[in-house]
Amino acid sequence: MPLALPHLRSPKLAHLALLALCAALAGSALVPPPAQAAARRAFVQKRDVEIRSGGSASVAFARPNKAGNLIVVYVVWDNGDPVSLTDSRGNTYASAGGPTQSPSDSTNSQIFYASDVAGGANTVTASFATPIASRAALYVHEYSEIAPVAPFDAAVAASGTSAVMDSGRLRTGTCSALVFVGATSDGRSITRLTRGVKVRGRRRRELTADTFAGAAGAFSASALQSGTGWTLQLAAFQFVGPTPKSRKHPVGVSDNGRYLVDQNCNPFLITGDSPQALMVNLSESQADAFFADRKRLGFNTLWINLLCGTYTGGRPDASTFDGIRPFTNDFDLSTPNEAYFKRVDRFLRLAARRGITVLLDPAETGSFLGVLGANGVDGARAYGRYLGARYRAFDNIIWMSGNDFQDYQDPAADAVVQAVALGIQDVDDRHIHTVELNLTGSLEDPSWAPIIQLNASYTYLPTYAQVLADYNRNAMPTFMVEANYEFEHEAENEPTPEILRRQAYWSLLSGATGQMYGNK
Repeated sequence: MPLALPHLRSPKLAHLALLALCAALAGSALVPPPAQAAARRAFVQKRDVEIRSGGSASVAFARPNKAGNLIVVYVVWDNGDPVSLTDSRGNTYASAGGPTQSPSDSTNSQIFYASDVAGGANTVTASFATPIASRAALYVHEYSEIAPVAPFDAAVAASGTSAVMDSGRLRTGTCSALVFVGATSDGRSITRLTRGVKVRGRRRRELTADTFAGAAGAFSASALQSGTGWTLQLAAFQFVGPTPKSRKHPVGVSDNGRYLVDQNCNPFLITGDSPQALMVNLSESQADAFFADRKRLGFNTLWINLLCGTYTGGRPDASTFDGIRPFTNDFDLSTPNEAYFKRVDRFLRLAARRGITVLLDPAETGSFLGVLGANGVDGARAYGRYLGARYRAFDNIIWMSGNDFQDYQDPAADAVVQAVALGIQDVDDRHIHTVELNLTGSLEDPSWAPIIQLNASYTYLPTYAQVLADYNRNAMPTFMVEANYEFEHEAENEPTPEILRRQAYWSLLSGATGQMYGNK
């Protein structure tokens, strides 16, 4: 039986009522409130020393260690023989990865840690099995609020000769992990470390740093170096204190598989709007004003098409309002136009500044299915890799393939659309993916199940029917991606407010992890 709701004649009132509903549900007991920001960071102190010869290196902490804290040590030395760690408090050190050798010389690096340490003044010593010939460095760090028993979660290490240092994917198994970074190069400098990673120690050829990973999943770090060889190591430790304040974006799925979670592992309720053609029809200042307006009204998510043609309000050549096309050679996906994608970059950053998550469609199928077909599976996958590499570091993206994707039952059409998503995932597995099929749920096409982590329900009928059907398919979060837009379909005329309110209530009360509003 339909809900008995007041009949509001003003679309604006309906819009505000919808937002009030979402705000009320987000603040209710059904969705726990976000964790309080940390009063202080986990980092306590750091010291380092460099030696030019000898069999050992020692460095004393400037202040006494606090009992129960974690000590993380990064050692760099110029030979391939082992190194061991001791300290004056009798703490026991274990390896958290490595040793890792630089491909350009015999330099090795390794991360060690001691947990639940004894309190008091402390000197840490690295003892080398073979004396140092020319150089070694020892960095010691103290952290608080780390699990005292079995704090180590995971580690990853990489080495190379390219200018870009890339750690590879660290897969954390705990929410709110402290990630320690150790990097070394035979060049003069290491720069452009991944945004949000805080440098703690730096000498001529190495640095140490740390950050917090969000929900359990993939994490990576990168930097630039000026030499011919490098190593980059990450080690994750279980953080048990309050997570530092950060923008809230959906980064993972809850343990029960029913809702999205943010960086603090708190439930994330999608409250979305659908300005699909924003990328090509607004200037940067207009887009920023729009983001601010949506944030003020309570939205946290916007559906934006990265490429936009006539199907969703763009132009036949997919150009912006001021004539910038996405590709330099017509619709050859292998020729991305840097000017266009730099604008995409800036729009995404503007949205992130406002705390807005972008449901980003890489090539919406209403306008670009033929383009994908003309480029073929290999070309579509290469385009996906380009997007994955370019946007891997952006926190505020959910990738959404499709858009009224009517031809998903055609294997050839499905293959090129999936190729873009798979290409993104070839180089970026930290973002959530979904797909909008035509007037059904994402899992109506079972071949998408291994690719997506979020089901998108789409219907013009009462939304509870589709959302409940998708909710009961398997334990994957479901959201209502599209129903009646204002001034369109069943909401074109007088019943607009009631229809918009009902479909929002029906979706959320049927277990959805959020819903999207739209306007013709």
